[in-house]
Amino acid sequence: MRLRTPVTVLVAALGTALLLGAVPAGAAVISSGSELVDETFDAGTCSAGGIDYEFEQHDVGVASWRDTFHGPAVDFGYDQAWFGSFTRDVSTTYTNLNTGLSWTSKFRTTTRDEQVLEVEGTTRLYLRVFTGHFVAYEPDGSISARQDTRIEFTVRVDTAGTPDPEDDSEEFVGIVKSVGRNTVGDFCEDALELTVPQEG
Repeated sequence: MRLRTPVTVLVAALGTALLLGAVPAGAAVISSGSELVDETFDAGTCSAGGIDYEFEQHDVGVASWRDTFHGPAVDFGYDQAWFGSFTRDVSTTYTNLNTGLSWTSKFRTTTRDEQVLEVEGTTRLYLRVFTGHFVAYEPDGSISARQDTRIEFTVRVDTAGTPDPEDDSEEFVGIVKSVGRNTVGDFCEDALELTVPQEG
């Protein structure tokens, strides 16, 4: 098991993210807003010295979005598209439920569509970009690890021939480019080191 980093969150988001993207000139803002994030997850079990340690993850932060529409509704083609952006900015606390000790991380991700690469019938091929910045902290507040990620990938979207994004369906096609740096190690190694008191 590893820390929930931008890469692992991307995998979960590929099938459900909105059509997100750079906004062309003249685009009309359809909706924008934000909502508070306050979620708790089972972070799994790590074992050491014959003891199973249970971990919990608590995310607190903000998720925000901005949706736009560009182009005439009577000519469904390259000049008509739904665009937007989605950002999630959270602080996470990982707690060892056996010892009560914990450590924190900060995690910010943004997903957007860069451009429409191809239009065929009611389908479009989008180039989508995911960026993420993840920092894990020691209990004393010093940085223990970080991950910076930029992933470009393509998604094929079937618009069902309407300008309404609610009836769209999409399929992940493939990763085009992936760059970044990573010093995040194994989750259990870090978790046990940070939350299990060492004897002697």
